[in-house]
Amino acid sequence: MARTPTDGSWLLRDGTEVQTEGEIKTATIANGAAVSGAIDIRGELWVTIYMPAAWTAASLGLKGAPTLAGTYGPVYEGTSLYTEEAAASRTIVLDPQVTAGLAFIKLWSQDGSGADTNQGAERVFSVGLR
Repeated sequence: MARTPTDGSWLLRDGTEVQTEGEIKTATIANGAAVSGAIDIRGELWVTIYMPAAWTAASLGLKGAPTLAGTYGPVYEGTSLYTEEAAASRTIVLDPQVTAGLAFIKLWSQDGSGADTNQGAERVFSVGLR
């Protein structure tokens, strides 16, 4: 990557421009639940999940909807359920080819095949958006 001097953005090798400005949001999965509140990721290229310090063993999936109050359904990558290997205190950068078309997401604690895995305590995530 090379930094452009005029606007503070980065250029990837393929010429894609990535802005350095971003924000951190929080999302919470309640005690005994498997799905967080909604996160607005419209227009964001990079979504980074900073896992909490404690985590009931589970994969991390996403549920998506076109509107904040919409019906959230599991996110697939092609024909496969999109999941990330999750663990306490891990930093996970979501695949931008998967998240690029999403407007609103919820973080989903699940068993890797789509069944909820309820968390044993409240889990608060930091979510970096760029």
